[in-house]
Amino acid sequence: MRVTTGGILKGNTVELEDETTLPDGAHVQVTLETTVPSLEQKRQLLEELCGAWSSDDSLAHVFQQLEQDRQKVIPRQRDDDVAS
Repeated sequence: MRVTTGGILKGNTVELEDETTLPDGAHVQVTLETTVPSLEQKRQLLEELCGAWSSDDSLAHVFQQLEQDRQKVIPRQRDDDVAS
């Protein structure tokens, strides 16, 4: 029996994108072939990842510290009269 489906490699485990009719523990032969995601797939992944942590309250203190540190930075002096 031959089944073709996509998957994602995680360490030594391949997570299949589709269900198969094969029972758990079935012996299979795997041929690995990488694919380049399309621009649309890349955009979809970016949308999934952006803000994935936004509801994670455990990071609030990190962002508070970053904001405090940012406010402590003294801006550089500029001399707009100097010729470039």
